[in-house]
Amino acid sequence: MMRLWKYVDAKKLDNKSKANIFLIMNIILWSGIAFLLSFVAGVFCGYSAEWVEWTVIITGYAGIGIGFFGGVIYYMRQA
Repeated sequence: MMRLWKYVDAKKLDNKSKANIFLIMNIILWSGIAFLLSFVAGVFCGYSAEWVEWTVIITGYAGIGIGFFGGVIYYMRQA
């Protein structure tokens, strides 16, 4: 998160825009990481309707839990 924040902080924007961009990018990155890991695990374990359901659940929880709430806490500590 530190690299992402440094990247966004280097932009010449107001703090609200920086926070919005940081949170959106953080959610997308954490959701993408969870989806890729679920996809790789699905290759080895096999796909089914249940596996697709768990992939969506894992991706959503990672995006909201780690991406959004983690990003908010990180931003609050930086500001």
